[in-house]
Amino acid sequence: MRLSSFIWFGSAALLLLLGCGGGGGGGGGGGQIAIAAPGQYIEFLRSDGTWFDPFNLQVGESGRAVIANYDSLGVRTVLPSSSWSTSFNDSTFISINPSTGKFSVVQAGGGPFFFRGWVTLGGAPVQLEQGARIPTDTPTVSGQVVEIDNFTGLPSTNGIPHVGVD
Repeated sequence: MRLSSFIWFGSAALLLLLGCGGGGGGGGGGGQIAIAAPGQYIEFLRSDGTWFDPFNLQVGESGRAVIANYDSLGVRTVLPSSSWSTSFNDSTFISINPSTGKFSVVQAGGGPFFFRGWVTLGGAPVQLEQGARIPTDTPTVSGQVVEIDNFTGLPSTNGIPHVGVD
């Protein structure tokens, strides 16, 4: 009886340890990686494949809108998409190719707007929207980046050197 209790306890402890290990989706705790919640998202990519912020589009900038699916493990897959458009009725501010999602920012202003693209999910066509903006002024960022519960576990008022904001 003692051996079976030991095996049961050891198995339960191993399962608990494996089940609690890792951690993801957290907001920046030490060693954790934040992953997107499962679902489909419109993302904006430059020609070199890096992402950029749709709420800070700049005149002359170009890229491609894609629809990406994230599964429960955070694995990203780009889905075939079509019928790309914006909520603007003309190409005064954004010029977009309806079949590829490639776009160019033509002019600033116009207020907030939406990128729209279609994807087939579970055999049915679904339209996704993502808000965007072309600011009329240059955004300014000031201040310092500080450590909060990341390396030492204690908040710091000292700025972290060599931090770049893109």
